[in-house]
Amino acid sequence: MLPHRMEKILTTNHKILLLGGSGNLGGAFKDAFENSCITYYSPDRKDLGDHLLGSVTKLLERGLFHVVINCISLNGVNQCNVSPLEAVIVNSLLPKLLCHYSDICGYKLFHFSTECVFDDSEQIISSSVFPKAPSTTYGATKLAGEFLPNKNLQLIRLPLLLSRKKNSQIVWKMVDMLEQNKPAKASTDVISTPIFVEDLVQRVLEMINSLLSFESVIHFSSDSRMSMYETVLLFARQNGIKPDFLSKGLDSDFESVEQKPLKLGLKATNEFCVLPALGEDSCCSQS
Repeated sequence: MLPHRMEKILTTNHKILLLGGSGNLGGAFKDAFENSCITYYSPDRKDLGDHLLGSVTKLLERGLFHVVINCISLNGVNQCNVSPLEAVIVNSLLPKLLCHYSDICGYKLFHFSTECVFDDSEQIISSSVFPKAPSTTYGATKLAGEFLPNKNLQLIRLPLLLSRKKNSQIVWKMVDMLEQNKPAKASTDVISTPIFVEDLVQRVLEMINSLLSFESVIHFSSDSRMSMYETVLLFARQNGIKPDFLSKGLDSDFESVEQKPLKLGLKATNEFCVLPALGEDSCCSQS
């Protein structure tokens, strides 16, 4: 049985199931849905309980949903290393379960992976490149959760995701420190092709509304490959904050249980997947 609160909510035929609605990516989907009056259901993680796979299975077996968007992920090198079993369940087994029920129920699945399935690269990474053996538990469990896309299964790899809205991400935390004239250090060797989560969500909604499908893995990215230091520097300036207290460092300067891949950055699969780079607009808000 599902929790009583979920039983009551699920009496309506919801077209979209959003998993992981409390995170940066999931929260952006919720904002977009509510602004567009799109009917969706996003269960709280506490409602799913300790038995994530079993609870999600019961939801899917209802056959209520036309689209499932999976934003649940155990992120971060340290967190996955400390909790490897949880990382396997969330990053590897859950996506496979969602694929299985897509075949049974016929819904369209959108699942998000990461550039961290790759190792260091001197070049931006094309979606035609197959990942080898990721160097971190995070990367390995995310790679194990990937699948062969088809018309109902869409696999999307992402670079560093930023938000125009103030949140708890490291970039915003460092901007806050700089605003308070506190010293902050950012890596020059951690490199990505960052995008704004709000732009990504709008493109995914376009795919849903137009029934657009890519029967291969796709990479969303900007055309700008930059280090974490460059990202924080530009982000601060874009928000009208002087970066006087920002200093350069290397990733090895920061304590970590595993060495994350450094020189990453995805190459957008096609023109549709190219999103605005940081600095191409000034629509950030600290409100």
